[in-house]
Amino acid sequence: MKTLKHSLLYLSAAVALIAAAGCNGTVDSIDLFSEESYFLDANSTTLEIEFSTETPWEAAVAYFGYEEDWLSLDSRTGDAGSSVISVYVEPNYSGYSRKAAVTIADEDGATLSVSIEQSSEYGGGELEPDEPTVGRDGFVRSVRVNYNDEEEMMYSFGYNESGRLGDIEISFDGEGVSESYSIYWDSYPIQVRYGYDGSSIFIYDIESDGIAERIEAESEPGYVDYRAEIEYAGGRLHAIKAEYGDSSGFLWENGSMVESTYGYYTSDYAYSEYENNANIDLNWILSDGYNTDFAVFAGLVDMLGHRSATYVIPDLWGALEDGNRQLEPIPSDGEYTFTGTGTYFATEETETEFDFDGRLNEIRVSAPVYTVEKEYTVYRTITDYGKYDVLEDGTKVYYEYDEEIISERVVSRNLDRWESKTFTVSYY
Repeated sequence: MKTLKHSLLYLSAAVALIAAAGCNGTVDSIDLFSEESYFLDANSTTLEIEFSTETPWEAAVAYFGYEEDWLSLDSRTGDAGSSVISVYVEPNYSGYSRKAAVTIADEDGATLSVSIEQSSEYGGGELEPDEPTVGRDGFVRSVRVNYNDEEEMMYSFGYNESGRLGDIEISFDGEGVSESYSIYWDSYPIQVRYGYDGSSIFIYDIESDGIAERIEAESEPGYVDYRAEIEYAGGRLHAIKAEYGDSSGFLWENGSMVESTYGYYTSDYAYSEYENNANIDLNWILSDGYNTDFAVFAGLVDMLGHRSATYVIPDLWGALEDGNRQLEPIPSDGEYTFTGTGTYFATEETETEFDFDGRLNEIRVSAPVYTVEKEYTVYRTITDYGKYDVLEDGTKVYYEYDEEIISERVVSRNLDRWESKTFTVSYY
């Protein structure tokens, strides 16, 4: 499926601009002597980026979203040594925040990126984004996912000055940010920007009631490659009807979503006794996105109707695998018996542990994997009598045939290993 699962992920919110250099730090052969990030009000201003390289360098500007050409650099190339780039920032009359990054690359291949975010509000110059007017105490800071206590994926969440979800960064195995998203609440439609090519998701709150009625996605500005209308029943998500591509449907019982369909795929969900009470709806991460793509972001911020009442129990995916076997040639139609060995992911034996003390701290799900040997009785029907070999006794044996299973039985079943997935939640 699609993630946050294929990218939760696939899986909402802040173009976390590349900050390859730490403040006053070093990135390979580039030393930065000024700030790594700037958060500005809507007034025009001029910034200076001070740095040093060991080889000649070039600078470029990357814009995130439709607003472009609001930064000007007094220099885009330079020689090795100490340098200063003056960056002129135009006033922001757009009515919503905007972001860009100035990237410097030297001939050694080292790069350094300085992020610039400009608010639509007028104030006294540089803002303090880490001091929102709405407190973040108790807000979800991150969700760490460990697979078999080794492989790790991390979702990190940031909030704007109004306390709304603004940034999502996804990293893998501690290797730094791999995916980042930004939500712009002060634009219409609400915009989720990601990547460096203008990719965006648009959430339409047509009735201005905090509920999404339509979602669109653009892989590049002006090119809509996904559009879906959203339907509700009793205030709960009922269907996401895609204009092109597969649509999704949802079934609810006792206040929780128990089934979702996406095209031909159906997923069932079981729930815990623990109240789904975080400031964002974590079930959209725990469920791997409820079989949706771009709707994940609207779900996280409660724009898809009522959320499920309690926390969903995450799934561990697995199935019986018969393994590879060489199909034997047969002399005639009839019943045959063979033995196959594979692995079986025993999801029906899943064990779940919750750490909940008024808020969710951790969920751990684990299930055994067995090596299974099975004996099959099948009926085979030859489909091509022109493809055969002749044995030493003159018997013809045929390779092309259909096979229908008549019966099967387990010969042996031995524990091979345990698979596990752990979600750990931290808070501000």
